[in-house]
Amino acid sequence: MTEWITQDDWSTVKVGDQVRVTHESGDELKGYVDWVFNGLDDDVHRIQIEVPSLPESVEIRDSEWFLSVPAKPAVVIPAEPGWYLDPQQDIWKLNAAGDWHCLLSPNDTPDNYAPFTRLEPVAVTAKKVLDDVSKYAWADGFMPQLRALGIKYGSIDE
Repeated sequence: MTEWITQDDWSTVKVGDQVRVTHESGDELKGYVDWVFNGLDDDVHRIQIEVPSLPESVEIRDSEWFLSVPAKPAVVIPAEPGWYLDPQQDIWKLNAAGDWHCLLSPNDTPDNYAPFTRLEPVAVTAKKVLDDVSKYAWADGFMPQLRALGIKYGSIDE
C-alpha cells in the first residue's frame, strides 16, 4: 500500500510524477502529471493529471485541491568501507574512518547521490565464480549450468 505525504510546494511537481489530489469537498483523484504550470507569482500553480478511470485528463488548481505525493523510502548510506558507484556511475570510496571521497568531486558528500552499488575486487568475484563452477563441474547437465553461471556473472547475455 502506498504511503502518501502532503506536498505544499506545488512547484516541485514534474511531468510524469504520480500524485493524489484531494478537493476541498473531499473528492480524491490519483494519477500521473502530464502538464505543469507554475505562475510567475508563486501563488498560481496548476497541473493536469491523467486519471486511469476518467476518459480525459483533469486540470487541478492549487487553490481548490490539496496535493500528496508517494513517500520516498529512506535512503541508506553504506557503512562498510570499500569502493562504490552512484546512480550517475561516479566512483566513491568509503575509508575505514567512515569518510567518503568522490573521485570526480572530492568535496562532495554522499547524501545526495544514493543509492550506491558496492564494487567488489576482481579476486572476490573470481572466487565466487570458481566456487559456483566447482559445484556443477562433474554433474550431469553441466552445460546448461555453465550458461546460467555466464548469465549470472555477466559474461553471457540472456
